[in-house]
Parts: sequence; C-alpha cells; structure tokens
Amino acid sequence: MRKVKGIYEKKTIKLLEDIEAEEGTEVEVVFSEKRSTHLEASKKLHKRVKESIVEEIPQLAHMSSQELKKDFENLSKKVASSMKFDNWKDAERFMRGMENYDARRH
Repeated sequence: MRKVKGIYEKKTIKLLEDIEAEEGTEVEVVFSEKRSTHLEASKKLHKRVKESIVEEIPQLAHMSSQELKKDFENLSKKVASSMKFDNWKDAERFMRGMENYDARRH
C-alpha cells in the first residue's frame, strides 16, 4: 500500500502527485482532520472581530438582530447624507482613483 496526498474539491479527490494505476483501481481514502480552508479562516476572523467589537461595546451583545439592523440602517443613512457623492458607485470610482473629485459639485 502507498500513501498519496490529494485535495477534496467538488466531490472529487484531486491528486497532488502523478501515480501509475489502472482506471477503476480501488483506493482507500482517509481524511485528515487538519483542514485549513478559506471558509474556516473567514469564520475565525469573523469571530475575532465580533468578539473585539463586543469587548469595546458590550451592549451590542444584548441587542436583538432587529435592533442591530435598525441601528445599522440609521448609521448608514447618516454616513450617506454626509457623503459628497450622488451614489456609492461615484464614491467607489473616486476611491479607486478612476474619477477626480470636484468639491464644487455640491
């Protein structure tokens, strides 16, 4: 028996090295518990950010999702009303350097 490493993607195992075997050869697959996917890394980052925000503003931990959504909407409206752009696309173009900002527009 020989060990060959591979990556499981889209219900298929892609081998990380070439092997010589006949089509239809029976194989045994053992999944390693060592998994570091982008999704797991993203979840860990989200958890750390959430914990640090709650550490800074503890009352957020006790708010319902509806209360949080309402507060977020209010904050978004305040930010939008103070922007000197007609819409978020204009702001994004400016931030990416695709458009020069003209202070006289407003």
